[in-house]
Amino acid sequence: MKKIQLLLAGTIIATTIFGQQGAVSSPDNLVTDSKDNVYFLHQNGLGKITAAGEYINLVNKKGNENTTPYLSAGQCLIIDSQDNLYISSGNAITKYTISENNIITKTAFTTLFYKYRQKDGPLKEAMFSDIKAMAIDKDDNIFILETYYPTKRMDTSNIHFLTNNYFLNKKNNLDKICVIRKISANGEVSTLSKPDGKYIIVNPKKNIWHMIASNHASLIFSTGASRSIEEVDLTSGQQTVIAGKPDKRNTCPVYIPGDTSKAELFEPYYLTSNKQGDIFCADMRMHRIIKIANGKVSTVAGNNKIQPCSANIGGRAEDGHKDGNALTALFSMTKGIAFDSKNNMFIADEWNNCIRKLSPAGIVSSVTVPRPKY
Repeated sequence: MKKIQLLLAGTIIATTIFGQQGAVSSPDNLVTDSKDNVYFLHQNGLGKITAAGEYINLVNKKGNENTTPYLSAGQCLIIDSQDNLYISSGNAITKYTISENNIITKTAFTTLFYKYRQKDGPLKEAMFSDIKAMAIDKDDNIFILETYYPTKRMDTSNIHFLTNNYFLNKKNNLDKICVIRKISANGEVSTLSKPDGKYIIVNPKKNIWHMIASNHASLIFSTGASRSIEEVDLTSGQQTVIAGKPDKRNTCPVYIPGDTSKAELFEPYYLTSNKQGDIFCADMRMHRIIKIANGKVSTVAGNNKIQPCSANIGGRAEDGHKDGNALTALFSMTKGIAFDSKNNMFIADEWNNCIRKLSPAGIVSSVTVPRPKY
């Protein structure tokens, strides 16, 4: 990316010319590394934006033809403290290491593929069935939200199967629940349990869309169409609502900022947190970035006009693209979000086919060329 100067009516105007290596197409998952590089999955491969602002589509680098991941449904993307990427698909996790000259090394992180069983123990012997979400903490422990099928569980840990009345009721999806699995930094896999030995579970009727690890031994997840952000304590297993009113409105959602006990959301999707532990979410259908901190829900970026329910009963804001002040900026389908070390937030703007940046001063800019699809 470089800047040039244009002379217009006697005035010098600075403008930005983007150096492109193939278009960004429907960017989705997004992470930042320790050097302030941004990595994101999109339909044209794995994109990288350097700390200097250069966009590189890594599939175009010679040697990456057979190692570059592409965006597909159900993928999860996380990054560890050594800047390794991990991408899940189905029941497998693949590790990607990217060199200084942008060569991708691809290795299998989980090694027993397509067994569709759940087995704890050393990572090389562990099995996974259906990975719904992944998160990683500051110590490089990886947490997986995984569909659990009691009738298919093949190891002896069935003795820990929960027995509370809710799940003993057959109408409450007893055949499928969600458990939390942990891959420790030293490669040991376990299914997390409460003090009584029974599994920590997430209600199977919750459609979990994204998950992050907090700074205090818990996982925070968004529920998409259930319109809430919730937290599960990894010691007690207690689950609480942080913001939103779960399943209050099946149709015609409303956005109510303010006190978290009263706030309502549209469709919260990707999550991130800052150094202070404040939570941010990309509300996909409202095209906004929302902050949850100090008991309050507020908008930090996005001002797209919310359509009336008669226009879209699922809830939707009008599409748009506009840089500048964060509270007047426009987006279209906000997806992955992440902070760099300078507290800039990078945003995958899916339907504008570009990556945006929100500065600490509250200014939104387009890092790659926007190509709206609406």
